[in-house]
Amino acid sequence: MKGDTGLWIDAKQAYIVHLVNDKIEVYVVRSQVEYRKRIGQKNWSSGLKTYRYIAEKETEEQSLWLEKLQFFEAIRNKLRECQTISIFGPDPTKNELKDYLMHHPPFEHKPISIQPLHPIPAKRFAEMVYHYYHKVWI
Repeated sequence: MKGDTGLWIDAKQAYIVHLVNDKIEVYVVRSQVEYRKRIGQKNWSSGLKTYRYIAEKETEEQSLWLEKLQFFEAIRNKLRECQTISIFGPDPTKNELKDYLMHHPPFEHKPISIQPLHPIPAKRFAEMVYHYYHKVWI
């Protein structure tokens, strides 16, 4: 599956578009990351945060990061054989994914570009990636 790849990502899902010999392959990877409200309570009667709140906050942040790593790993597994990667998306998740990929084989020396892009349907994104790599605009 060697070829060019476009990837649109936000915190909830990723669209992966592989271009191989003028064929377009589209994958959707959904995130299991849940952004929950903080459950810890602040205790201001003593003027300090309780240890319970701090421990719950740290545990929740670790859990969120592990879920995000699983999401990135699922994406990485779909990208194994690509030659170039262009990452698009509206939020900082695209930058986090690029950093993750740059530190995991086989992506350390592959060209990875980042472009901001608003949310877009998967079919329209696949067309956009095709035109992006072929420099053909309708």
